[in-house]
Amino acid sequence: MMTQVDSPITEFVLLNATRLPMLIVCIVGMVMALATKRRHPTASLLSLIAFVIFLTDSILNAAFVWYVVRGDFNARFGRAGLLLIGNVVFTGMNLTGWILILIALFARRPRPTAWPRGEPEQYAAPNPEHNRPTPPMSENIQK
Repeated sequence: MMTQVDSPITEFVLLNATRLPMLIVCIVGMVMALATKRRHPTASLLSLIAFVIFLTDSILNAAFVWYVVRGDFNARFGRAGLLLIGNVVFTGMNLTGWILILIALFARRPRPTAWPRGEPEQYAAPNPEHNRPTPPMSENIQK
């Protein structure tokens, strides 16, 4: 037997508790996009916008579903119509976020023009003469 929920806030939290991992992923994604904006400014900006869209979508969708489930609708569309319209809008927001993520992932990134400070040797092309094995002493015939 289900117990009655005490307050609208408790009802909202219980109805949307499963969205918490997505909210955490969105916040972590935004922090990572801000942290990498110097190395890949365009990809980071697109990722940041996408994660803001995902976060906004999740919060607005949670509030919308809570409002529709809680409300008493005798409107023109009714509860089912409002849920249909909401699903179309929120699916469009989610789709926009995923398109931005895909563009950020697979967009061409410019090659760095200068070596990063402090470690140019790490990025230098290997010297083929340096890696050539020396012949054994027995094969070195010079008489």
